[in-house]
This record gives sequence, C-alpha cells and structure tokens, in this order.
Amino acid sequence: MNSDKEDDRQHEQRHLGELLAELAEVHDPATEEELAAARAEWPDHSPRAGTPAYRPT
Repeated sequence: MNSDKEDDRQHEQRHLGELLAELAEVHDPATEEELAAARAEWPDHSPRAGTPAYRPT
C-alpha cells in the first residue's frame, strides 16, 4: 500500500513540474524592476522590517 502512495506522490510531483514548465514558457520571469515595483506597493510586515504584523480585527 505504501508503494501506491509513493507512486501517486511521484506522479503528482511530475505533473506539477510539467505545469510549472508550461507556466514558465507562457509567462516570462519578472524583471528586477518589476519585482522592485511590486515590493514598493506592499508594506513589509516581516520582523526584519521592524513593523508590527498585520492583525485583522
């Protein structure tokens, strides 16, 4: 039985890899400029930023 689970997992991982490759073919990777622009639009709530984490009320 465990072998079947391992086979299923390997199949899922292979399929995921194929989907990621297809996505990479369709969409070019973001440039550093695009990444910087996207980061500038979102606040950094990470501990290293020194800001409190977002806590919904």
